[in-house]
Amino acid sequence: MSPVSAWPERLVATAPSVTKKAGGDGIVLSLAGAWIVGAGKALETGATSLMKEVGDAKTVILDFTQVPYVDSAGVGAIVNAHVSCVNSGRRLLLVAVPDRIRTLMRVTRVEQILSFFPTVEEAQASTK
Repeated sequence: MSPVSAWPERLVATAPSVTKKAGGDGIVLSLAGAWIVGAGKALETGATSLMKEVGDAKTVILDFTQVPYVDSAGVGAIVNAHVSCVNSGRRLLLVAVPDRIRTLMRVTRVEQILSFFPTVEEAQASTK
């Protein structure tokens, strides 16, 4: 298999997932894997679980430390989480977003509606 044709399989091999961590008045959702359309059902499940994990938290922090790639489907999942947060009076903060993903968000103009921080600690400090 050539390196070019193997590339998408490597991304899909790291299926999207969400891990929850409580933190003060907020919650940290650590994202992992490639949030791409090729992930199929795993992306849908991961995106749905984003807001199910929130509970009564006033702030939702999405940690992108373990996310190698996001495509338009992944951006859609993030925008849906943002809309859900806004509609329920919560704040959505994004942490450790890689330059490649940040560029995609800038090009799609999604960057304008989201809040970005380099670390979870800085995001948490901004809520006080």
